[in-house]
Amino acid sequence: MKINRKFIAEQAGVSPTTVSDVLNDNPKARISRGSRAKVLKVAEKYHYVPNASGRNLVTGKTFNLGFLYKSAIFDFVRDPFNHEVFTGLESEIEKNDYSLFFALLKDEQDLNPSAKRMLYGGHVDGIILSGPTAPKIIEIINQREIPLVMIDYFLEDVAHNAVLPNNEMGAFEATEYLLKQGCRKITCLNGIAENFRHPSYLERPEGYRRAMEQAGCQP
Repeated sequence: MKINRKFIAEQAGVSPTTVSDVLNDNPKARISRGSRAKVLKVAEKYHYVPNASGRNLVTGKTFNLGFLYKSAIFDFVRDPFNHEVFTGLESEIEKNDYSLFFALLKDEQDLNPSAKRMLYGGHVDGIILSGPTAPKIIEIINQREIPLVMIDYFLEDVAHNAVLPNNEMGAFEATEYLLKQGCRKITCLNGIAENFRHPSYLERPEGYRRAMEQAGCQP
């Protein structure tokens, strides 16, 4: 027994076009709640998944998101922060019926094939960018008019959206906690901002300094 749009339509008592519009979530289609519910019930019963190519033609979307990471694969795997990011991504992607493409960005001057497909191939509806990326990559994404969100990084050189932690407040609260434990000689070990281009290297020392000064201690 072949499970296709025609079969779903026969079982639900609707036309194949209605099945296509429901399963592809066609925003222009006018379908009653009853017909939509019948189609979805039959599709769920037979575990039917619509063909991606057909859905793309109807909606104009790929239903793919790209995750572009600037680092080597070993660094990506060993970083616990990335595990938390992917856990959140997986949860939201499943809710919205999207798939995730992954590519490593090793060299902005010589893009590898997976990164090229993501940036130039029209395979994704949006890109999530993580790691210390050069402004050139963001400029390419903006020129291609691909929606972009950076995670844990922000560059002032180019326009982009970003999801950022409150690094200054985190450092302030960490220092404040140590002060409440009776510590007075507290050191903030930090990298060189010019080398890493990460906002935390500027923001965390500010939070540390503010907590120390409020407690009357020498930073």
